[in-house]
Amino acid sequence: MFPGPRLRLAACTALVVPAAWPAAASACACCASPGTWLQETARIAPFERAELRRLRFGPVATTYVTEAGPSVIRGINPVAARYALSVTRLASGWTLRFRDAKGNRGTLTLRLPAQASKLAVDPKDRRSPGGGPLLYRAWRLESPIVGTGVFARGLTGGARYRLLLQGRGNACMNAQDFKHWVLQVSGSSASFALHGAFAPPTAA
Repeated sequence: MFPGPRLRLAACTALVVPAAWPAAASACACCASPGTWLQETARIAPFERAELRRLRFGPVATTYVTEAGPSVIRGINPVAARYALSVTRLASGWTLRFRDAKGNRGTLTLRLPAQASKLAVDPKDRRSPGGGPLLYRAWRLESPIVGTGVFARGLTGGARYRLLLQGRGNACMNAQDFKHWVLQVSGSSASFALHGAFAPPTAA
């Protein structure tokens, strides 16, 4: 006795649908899925470290100031609203060189940590690069920091930095995802933040 048309259709569907799921999942390894919300603290993989080294800081840094004004800022002497910024890439991180309009200078050396806090979220704004939603991406790097010049007096006794990288991208981290940065510095004699934009990254 042969199965009827409905039974044959159900059997075919049962065979075809499971086989289609893996194909769809592997069609685009870097495509983001709707509803993505990922947050983790994990070791920075070698390819991610290579992407971080491609980052290029823009030429201007701005001092973060709250409603309390610049008088509450500790760790910069003297404090300026804006700085010309140049950056040297090191094997272990970056040295940021700041110069204000009056010629006062200082450097901050950031050592790249072994791990990072990583966030990737579908903001539900219907923006898409063509492979799923365009995710909001934020990375947080934290490690000890060393300063000279206008920062020297405040960066003593175990001062640390928190560097926030912000941007949009697909499911695979890429240097070109990050568009803005915020650098927070804290310690027994320091409490200040600077922020700015990234220039287009260097070639891979």
